[in-house]
Amino acid sequence: MNASTSEREGALQSLADRVRSRDADIRAWVQIAPQPVTGKGKLQNIPFGVKDVIETSGLATEYGSPIYKGRIGTSDAAIVRLLRERGGVLFGKTHTTAFAYRTPSPTRNPRNLDHTPGGSSSGSAAAVAAGMCRLRLGRRPADPRSGRRRIAASPDSSRPTASCRTRARCRWA
Repeated sequence: MNASTSEREGALQSLADRVRSRDADIRAWVQIAPQPVTGKGKLQNIPFGVKDVIETSGLATEYGSPIYKGRIGTSDAAIVRLLRERGGVLFGKTHTTAFAYRTPSPTRNPRNLDHTPGGSSSGSAAAVAAGMCRLRLGRRPADPRSGRRRIAASPDSSRPTASCRTRARCRWA
């Protein structure tokens, strides 16, 4: 957050090179297409990835499903729009299970390519774990049968606990 604009721009190019060199094996990304900066603010030139079930204008939004293969989003979801207004760089879209539910994505665990990172945030988790992205958007719906908020061995530890009722009382898991 304290880096100069030129340092952030250099880091963005370095990140793009890293993704292009590593993603062929990991397959965390549906599409890598850094978008132009459209706003100014504290997130100036900080890249973020977006889970493929979140709408993004002009980028693939395929919901992890072959029936939507090739679909291009028509507008930005509110959270994407807010990050872009604050100077964030929409870097690309990360793989998810089909409709963020069950059918696995092609993503491989960057620590062991014979394994999956598991779950609907598999692409986002793999991108962060492999150093291809520091900030990513995704959501994990609760399982309506069990109420579970995350899968076992979930790589995402930056989510508030289920007991979080207000921002002031959140405990980060």
